[in-house]
Amino acid sequence: MAIAIYGFLSRRRKVEPAGISYEFSLVKDKLTLGLSTWPILKNAVKPIQIEDENEDSSFEWMDEETEKYKKYLARLDPNDAKDQDHYKILGLTKLRCEATAAQIRTAYRQKVLKYHPDKGNAGDGLRSESVFACIQKAYEQLGVSEEKRRAFDSVDPTFDENIPDNSDVNSTNFFRVLGPVFQRNARFL
Repeated sequence: MAIAIYGFLSRRRKVEPAGISYEFSLVKDKLTLGLSTWPILKNAVKPIQIEDENEDSSFEWMDEETEKYKKYLARLDPNDAKDQDHYKILGLTKLRCEATAAQIRTAYRQKVLKYHPDKGNAGDGLRSESVFACIQKAYEQLGVSEEKRRAFDSVDPTFDENIPDNSDVNSTNFFRVLGPVFQRNARFL
């Protein structure tokens, strides 16, 4: 009889003390016993550093608003949005495709504060409605969707497509010569 029962006994499972299920059961057991869960929480939680996009108030990565830039904005037509340089409209020509989503959003907010038709300066000679519409379209292209931004970046006229000749590349200077090429083209991955 003992042999028959032994054959039907389940094997002992090895439980590894790891993972979220283990931590959950550990916390649940401590709470059931009325013990503090602070040591578990203190060891599990790491402080999170939040990027403050307003941390850098100088915005040295944005273009300066010169008279030439204001004349460029005055000539813009919202109906020709496909032919416009959206990075230039938002003041991001220094960064272009290297601009992060936070930088695009910050640049957009700066331009909206300055060129919104309800807040704009009437004496600056700009057609505020058309300029604001161009800023909106530039942000829709670059800041709203990653697919739209990649589509714009793929036809960027300022992109350097030059690849060094085979005669310029050898085993000693491979990374020095082709490194920048790989870096430029990495945005298409």
